Amino acid sequence: MQSLTRLPVRHQRELASFVERLRAGLGDNLHCLAVYGSAVRGAFAARHSDLNVLVVLEESTVEAQGVVGDAVAARRVDISPFVVDRALLPRATRAFAVKFASIARAHRVLAGVDVLAGLEVDAAVARFLVEQALLNARLRAIQAFIRARRSGARHPAFVSALVPQLVTEMSGLLRLEG
Repeated sequence: MQSLTRLPVRHQRELASFVERLRAGLGDNLHCLAVYGSAVRGAFAARHSDLNVLVVLEESTVEAQGVVGDAVAARRVDISPFVVDRALLPRATRAFAVKFASIARAHRVLAGVDVLAGLEVDAAVARFLVEQALLNARLRAIQAFIRARRSGARHPAFVSALVPQLVTEMSGLLRLEG
């Protein structure tokens, strides 16, 4: 379990309040609540970072999603929930293999069961998903380039929009390769 002591006190308080609100509003429907990403890795920057949370529900109903939405809206800091139904978790970990591998490396359980303990990501599936994302980015870049030429743009904005996606996908690939 990783510590959140480097997180600014205001964010720690807001996160604790968020946890309590979910516990109260969801009850037994809250299977797992975990914070992940920069808040856990110690790289959180209050002005630029958000609090990434994984919310695994026993059943993802409109009512449950409303509770999560209300809890997010009530906070004075940016909380980004990734909400998954427990029954869909195995498929989600396969469909988002690189994301779940990243979450599993740097997370802290705040409520419920650690659904990431012992998570094993199929490296071949993860490599395929990274390849798919990179190919999609390439195809979209070519399309944007062609459209930009038609409009006469000299420095199309698509390049700056693609850089973060490329960095994310390439870092995921490098982690898979060790």
